[in-house]
Amino acid sequence: MSTSVNFTRNSASEEITIYLGIPILGTGVLGGTLNIIVFMSLKTFRQSSCAFFLTIMSFVNIGQLLFSLLSRIMITGFDADWTDYSLVYCKFRNYFLQVCALTSYTCMCLATIDQFLATSLHVHWQKFFNIKKAYVLCILFFIIWILHGIPTLIWYNLSLLPTTGRLICTITNPVFDLYIAYGYLIILTGILPICITVLFGFLAYWNVRQIPYRTVPLVRRELDKQLTSMVLVQVVFNCFIILPYIICLFLVDTLDPNTPTYSENFIPFERTSAEFYWIGLISIGTPEKTFIINFDTGSTDLWVPSIQCLSTCDNMHFLENKAKYDSYSSYTSRANGATLRIAYGDGSYVNGIFINDTVTIGNLSILNQAFAQANNISGFSSSTFDGVLGLAYPSIGTSGQIPIFYNMWQQGLIPDPIFSFYFNPNPNVYPGGELIFGGVDSTKYLDSITYVDVIIHAYWEFMMNSVQTNGKTICSNCRAILDTGTTLIVGPSNQIALLNYAIGGTYDHEIGLYTVDCYTRLLSDFPDVEFSIGNMTFILSVLQYLLILKDSDNYICYTVFQGVNLRDNRGNLIWILGDYFLSRFYSIYNVNRNQIGLAKSISYSYSQIHPKSLFGNSSNKNYFQNIFQLFIYVIIFLIRNILFFLNI
Repeated sequence: MSTSVNFTRNSASEEITIYLGIPILGTGVLGGTLNIIVFMSLKTFRQSSCAFFLTIMSFVNIGQLLFSLLSRIMITGFDADWTDYSLVYCKFRNYFLQVCALTSYTCMCLATIDQFLATSLHVHWQKFFNIKKAYVLCILFFIIWILHGIPTLIWYNLSLLPTTGRLICTITNPVFDLYIAYGYLIILTGILPICITVLFGFLAYWNVRQIPYRTVPLVRRELDKQLTSMVLVQVVFNCFIILPYIICLFLVDTLDPNTPTYSENFIPFERTSAEFYWIGLISIGTPEKTFIINFDTGSTDLWVPSIQCLSTCDNMHFLENKAKYDSYSSYTSRANGATLRIAYGDGSYVNGIFINDTVTIGNLSILNQAFAQANNISGFSSSTFDGVLGLAYPSIGTSGQIPIFYNMWQQGLIPDPIFSFYFNPNPNVYPGGELIFGGVDSTKYLDSITYVDVIIHAYWEFMMNSVQTNGKTICSNCRAILDTGTTLIVGPSNQIALLNYAIGGTYDHEIGLYTVDCYTRLLSDFPDVEFSIGNMTFILSVLQYLLILKDSDNYICYTVFQGVNLRDNRGNLIWILGDYFLSRFYSIYNVNRNQIGLAKSISYSYSQIHPKSLFGNSSNKNYFQNIFQLFIYVIIFLIRNILFFLNI
């Protein structure tokens, strides 16, 4: 009988963090403490400005260990992330880490400059630094870094992650997020201190080798050599350890080393999740229960899982530890009796029973709203949302219930019977979009709005003048609908085939999409795809319709144009402009005028940074980054301290 044990990468990371992290933490704190004791106990070091800088650096390095490595051990090793529970800890942990890191690098730079001046052949340069000036400089820079960290206290907040409903400690300002990624991590704690320490460290080393032994007192000469050796040890480790880590961090966050090379300048790609749609939160009942919802303009009904859901619900991944509606727990619920039987275009379906209760969306509470508590759900096993809220016309509803948007208007909750969507294609920005009931957000679109009439009051269906690419007209006077519940851009099979062939695509029968050659073909050779709607032409460039999937070490390029013969409720073949279209164009839905409005989104020009994984997001980045960081801790806090004492 044999037993096999499979260790996941997460568990391996936990084991490494615990069994290496704790000894490293203890060794680092002990080594830093011994450094402080040596520097403060010997009179020659107490009077040295360079030794003072190294002493302050040892103090803040201990602080970094306690707030950085200790928290990493607790988060990765024991799944205890205190930043998710305490706003004060969320803000001050990151604030303290920034101040300590910048103070440490500043002291290292000042110590290196001090040794360059102290070993200089020019007497007035040797006297430039003294212990009093060292005090002043440390206090001055400490105040600067304290003030520099104030935005951290402002823009680090606990935000609700819509996919899980969990609070996370994160930066809520995108500009500050960009500054942290590049200005702070790459420049202030990477390139700048390394350049300064390497330059002045080399000059100090050159000075030490040029000092005439007969003109320098023995004690001073030995002290300079000793301190210079200590400083140079740190400089060497900054070059060979910190610099590769900064490069690794830059590559992980901005580039992919396996990205295929093009014959033109590198084009960045978006890093998206495995599911390309947007979700939000609503509450139902009294007391309220929160649900994660997909807002869908391609359907009408609202449904959420029932507590009485059959086994098909319990087996769904997205329902694990998620809320289910219980009408008996809400004292505002009212029996309805109608049944829900809805089938979606992708083959999924939902069955349930309608009930009436209070539904809250944002600050709007819709009284006596009919919705379905689903007791049989199929086809949503990979979805992260709980239910669907339909925003199409009532005519395609399954049981004649008044849709939630119409109830908002009838109950006087919104000033106008319109709603509008803004989607941001950048997955690293939170919030990733917005839905406004009763108005539009003029800050989210560019230029003017183009309006077209809804031709059938069922879906949000309209007439497109044409779809063109590469000088070829793919369709003329074609019907289309805007559907926030569809990811791709879907059209009749023969027309989509013409479109993809004009682009240079080849049909992949296994995936059901069209592949294109993005290895040897210049991106500039791919044509734009033009959608003529109303009096405007809405253009998607190659960076906006090309989807990069990664399967193991191979990259596969697909277009987002999928051929499926879908029909409206009158039997007409239709195009569906899904999220890949709507993420580039702000959309407005006017029920009173029966019109659709489109305008170029402020996020129109955003392009991909990283390829998507064919099998979903991989944890390789976090795994290897954790290992690399632990390796750095091993090198810095073990070998460096040993070398320090050997020099002493």
